[in-house]
Amino acid sequence: MQTPGIVLYNSLAPGLIEKTVTYAQLAEERGFRTALVSEAGSDSLALAQHIASVTKRIQVGTCITNVYLRPALLAALHAITIDRFAPERLLLGLGTSSEALNNAYGVTMQKPAATLREYIRTVAGVFRGEHEALT
Repeated sequence: MQTPGIVLYNSLAPGLIEKTVTYAQLAEERGFRTALVSEAGSDSLALAQHIASVTKRIQVGTCITNVYLRPALLAALHAITIDRFAPERLLLGLGTSSEALNNAYGVTMQKPAATLREYIRTVAGVFRGEHEALT
């Protein structure tokens, strides 16, 4: 039987980011396999990066990194940077989020399936070293 993982909801409310980091550290101490963070109210990649920097073995990642909030190239480069400091520990979850949340950010969801497909294509190309920005 595999050990469980944990999904941590976070926001920029006072003290919540710090609690999220503490919960991830406790999850690692208790033998959890993964600690995933949300992007509903904070930057999921930045938080995953920080958690990776204060843990040693637990896989860290994003349950959904919202493809409408940052360019695919930037998300891929950020993920690669995290992987350099925490090799093979990052799990990058990508998604379109919800219409209600995107509306709160002032983002219009146009063609979510096509947007996600193109985003994944770009990110995968960067991971393979095929993106023109890397040559």
